[in-house]
Amino acid sequence: MNRYRQRDAAPLKSLPADHPFHGIAARVMGLVVAFFSLSMVFFGLAVIADAQHPDSISIYVWGRAITELVLGSAYFLFVYLWKKGKFWGYLRMLMTSALAGVSTISVVVLHGSYPWWLRLEQVVQFIVVATIFYMLTRPPMRQRFSKKPIPADSKKSTQ
Repeated sequence: MNRYRQRDAAPLKSLPADHPFHGIAARVMGLVVAFFSLSMVFFGLAVIADAQHPDSISIYVWGRAITELVLGSAYFLFVYLWKKGKFWGYLRMLMTSALAGVSTISVVVLHGSYPWWLRLEQVVQFIVVATIFYMLTRPPMRQRFSKKPIPADSKKSTQ
């Protein structure tokens, strides 16, 4: 059995309407929309700054802007899979949130040719991804995607 499939859970649609995971999913989806919206604002600010002062935006800022748009788009796929109960989607959301958090903090803290508005946007981005990461690492969520025991009759059929 695939190691990821051992950790799959029931889709959120199959849970009762009053189950707390529906509220968590709605909040996570709102945060993903916020992340993507911030990424679009960041890209828009970079375009405006470059239009007003050509060549004022470094290649690093453009790379960051494009990367955030791609990442924001990928988050929607990860949320879709996570809501379907796929461990793969949960794991990718967890990894992406952790790496995005480290990346945003590095832009804010490290010396570089970043404009002030970029650093401010990155602080807000960090708050969003840190909140997603926090929500995904709560014990009920981790338990939902914990490794399931393999039934004895399926062990016999694989041997």
